Amino acid sequence: RGDVKYILKDYKGAIDDFSSSLELFSTDYETYFKRGLAKYDTAGYRAAIDDFSSAINLNPYNKFDFENNYKYIDTNDTKQRKMSLLYNDALYYRGLSKKNIKNNLEAIIDFTQVLEFNVNVFFSRKYIFNIKGLYQYTGYYLPDFLLEELAAKSWPNLINALYYRGQLNHILQKYKEAVADLSNVIKLNPKYAYAYYYRGLSNYILKDYSNSSAPTIEDFSKFIALDSSLASAYYYRGMISRNWGRRNPLENYYDFTKAIKLDPNFAEAHFERGVEMFKVESLPNRESFSMDEINANYTKAIELKPNYPEAYFHRGIAKSDMRKKDYTVAIADYTIAIELNRNFVDAYYNRGNTYYRIRRNNEACLDLKKTAELGKPYVYDLIKEYCK
Repeated sequence: RGDVKYILKDYKGAIDDFSSSLELFSTDYETYFKRGLAKYDTAGYRAAIDDFSSAINLNPYNKFDFENNYKYIDTNDTKQRKMSLLYNDALYYRGLSKKNIKNNLEAIIDFTQVLEFNVNVFFSRKYIFNIKGLYQYTGYYLPDFLLEELAAKSWPNLINALYYRGQLNHILQKYKEAVADLSNVIKLNPKYAYAYYYRGLSNYILKDYSNSSAPTIEDFSKFIALDSSLASAYYYRGMISRNWGRRNPLENYYDFTKAIKLDPNFAEAHFERGVEMFKVESLPNRESFSMDEINANYTKAIELKPNYPEAYFHRGIAKSDMRKKDYTVAIADYTIAIELNRNFVDAYYNRGNTYYRIRRNNEACLDLKKTAELGKPYVYDLIKEYCK
C-alpha cells in the first residue's frame, strides 16, 4: 500500500505505511530505502539521510568483503542484483540529500562510493584497482578502457553521481578535479549538457582557455547546442573569446546580446556588450556604434548594479572620447569608480589625463602621482610635463 501511495505521490501516506511496515520488520533495508525516497521527494533531506544510511547498513551487500577488499555480486543472480542495486541507489540518494543541505564534502564521499561500487561490480579486470587506491592509480581522470566497460554495464545513476561530484568539486573550488570528473561524464554520455557547462566554467576560472582535451569556448558552444536557454553560457563564451582572442568583437557582441535577451537584468552582460561595441569601430567595413548606444549599456549595468566601478570607468572612457568630449561628465564617472575602488589605477590615470584636457593641471598632477604610487612608472614623463 505504501508503494501505491508513493506512485500516486501521496508521500505522507506512503511514509506512514512504510513506518508501520518497519515496526513489524525493523531490518528491512528495502523499506528504509523507499521511506527515504518519500522523505527526499518532500524535501525532508535530513530524515531521508537517516533512512538511506539504514538501508545501506542493513543491506547484506554491505557485509560482503572478500579478498582484496572487493565487494562483488553475481550479476546473473536476480536477488543479488536487486540487493546491490538498492545499495547503490541508497548511496546515490544519500549523496543527493547531503548535497541539498550543502554537506558537500560528505556528498562527494557518497558519490565516490557509487563509482567504487560500479568498478567493483562491473569491471572485469578487478586486480588493477582496490577501493582505497582507486585514484592513486587513475587520478580523477578515468582511463578509457574502464570508461568503455562502465558505459556498457554500469547502473544508470553512475553518470549522474560523477556529474554531481564534478559540480560539487567546482563549488568547492577544486577546479582541476571538477574538470576531470566532468570529462569522465562526457565520455560516458556526450549529450550531458551541464557537464560541458561546468567543465567550461572550471577551465574559465583556471584561465585554461586552450585546454588540449577540452577547449573552453567549445564546451560552451556544445552546451548551447544542447541547451540554448541559459544566459550565462553565452556570457562566458563571449568572455573566453575576448580573453583568448579567438573571435572578433562583433561575435562577442552577439553573445552578450543573446545573454541580455535571455536575462535582461544581467548587469555584467550589459557592461561587456558596451565594451565590445566600443571595439567594433576598429573592424574593417563596419560602421561604429554611436557613443549614446555604447553608454546606454554602461548606464544599464550601473542601474542594475550600482557598485560597479568598471562600468563607471568605461562610461567615463566613452564620455571622454573625441567624438563626445563630455570631459566633466567623464571626470565624475572616473571619480565614482575611484570611490568604489581606491586602488583603481587606470581610473586615476584616465581622470588625470582628462583633467589635463580641461587645463586643470593641479588635479591632473595629483592623479598622475597617485598612478605612479600604485605601480605605473610610465607616467613619470607626464608628471614632469604636468607638474612643473
